[in-house]
Amino acid sequence: MTYIPEMLPSRRASAERPRRVVFVAYEGVSLLDLAGPLEAFIVANRFGPGAGESPLYECSVASVRGGAIRTADGLPLGTESVLALKGKVIDTLIVPGACAVDDVTRDKALIRWVRNNAGACRRLCSVCIGSFLLAAAQLLDRRRATTHWMHCSLLSDRHPAVSVGAETHVAQWRMWLWIVSISLRCFGRRSVLIV
Repeated sequence: MTYIPEMLPSRRASAERPRRVVFVAYEGVSLLDLAGPLEAFIVANRFGPGAGESPLYECSVASVRGGAIRTADGLPLGTESVLALKGKVIDTLIVPGACAVDDVTRDKALIRWVRNNAGACRRLCSVCIGSFLLAAAQLLDRRRATTHWMHCSLLSDRHPAVSVGAETHVAQWRMWLWIVSISLRCFGRRSVLIV
């Protein structure tokens, strides 16, 4: 792992607890879209300011039922139940993408859970086509959003209340942040962990 201190978040003196980052998972989730961003938080914990002290981020992967789910690659992935998060403050909720749009929106119980809990999160994010789950939860209505360039027209067609920007790599305002594609990192663009 490359250590690049200027790309890591600074530790706030006022931080009393690590920020809780929750990745929601479902059958068919893309391992790359989940593991890439998760690794960024782990690197920040290991090499960031105050490494060895309390971590900056507390990360977990949750699904509706908890237990093992199958990724798009067929690998089983252990998750905790979203019920285990009840009463816990979620700073950042991240919806990873999948290889197929229908995999992202198949779990109606997860869509309901995201819709019902989004207002209590400081930030909502999606990776790649994870934006389809946020759109299905009606959290992108009357907002500017983006997704993988290949699926922008489909997102616009399925969710006409969403203003889809194909040219946008990151759309951000107030508590909202959408991380478009892990491919930005893979193709050499410098990205910074800003959560």
